[in-house]
Amino acid sequence: MGDKQIAYILHCSVVPDEFYKDAIRESVVSTGFLDLFPQFFNMDPNAKMTEGLTCENLYEKYNRVPWGVSTEDFLLPMTDRNKLLEKKDFLIYTWGCAADPDEEYIETIYMAVRDVDGKMLHSGVDYQFDEGINYHYVPPAQYKWEIAGRYNQCWFANAMRSVDDGFELANVEAPLSNCIPITLDKPCFTHWFKGPGCSLFIGPSHEKVYQDLVGIFNVFNKDQIGYFEEFISPTNKQKIVNEFNWRRTVRPFWKPIVDHFYSKELV
Repeated sequence: MGDKQIAYILHCSVVPDEFYKDAIRESVVSTGFLDLFPQFFNMDPNAKMTEGLTCENLYEKYNRVPWGVSTEDFLLPMTDRNKLLEKKDFLIYTWGCAADPDEEYIETIYMAVRDVDGKMLHSGVDYQFDEGINYHYVPPAQYKWEIAGRYNQCWFANAMRSVDDGFELANVEAPLSNCIPITLDKPCFTHWFKGPGCSLFIGPSHEKVYQDLVGIFNVFNKDQIGYFEEFISPTNKQKIVNEFNWRRTVRPFWKPIVDHFYSKELV
């Protein structure tokens, strides 16, 4: 790594932690949406690193920012009550890219949907649960407007992963497209999404996710449409746009770079 490198940090369990420390230390700026330091440095700000740096020095070089979203691609208008109800053909929209359907809680979601006799819309890897009964498969979307349309067909969207990615785009995209995202009640997710009021938080164990989903699906019906309308109201959507649009999230990334390359040391 060179002195002028930029690092975007995505934690992966198969990569040694020392790699991330080196990436941060040797880069002009590093950024990511995870709080890496409690895990990597055991919350010890005085722990000595190589080259005389401390964890505190490294923390100053790491910018924790959310992923930005092209909010204009998902910002669907609120229709009137009857039109909104007509569009909701499915309980939940899910998608999967893993061979194991429960890495993204897909099988757990399917069991909950089946047990309340609902319907789920799924794309990505086809897990072939019971095509046409409680499980409906569609090929992966090619365009963002297709994804927005699928959100709009469903009451809820899956934003859960068993790995601690810490940022699932459905938490932002779905409510802009008139759909409530459901995510895990874990710090890496609540840090970003609890404040703006984006998501419902459940789990995080598979057993608790199943129980919570059945509870949500059983009590949620057209009589609760007022709650749904409040969740995806223009006011709440604007809060999400303000928090997660690219124009806002990119600023903490570029400022350290500009400061570095225009510093007096390099003039």
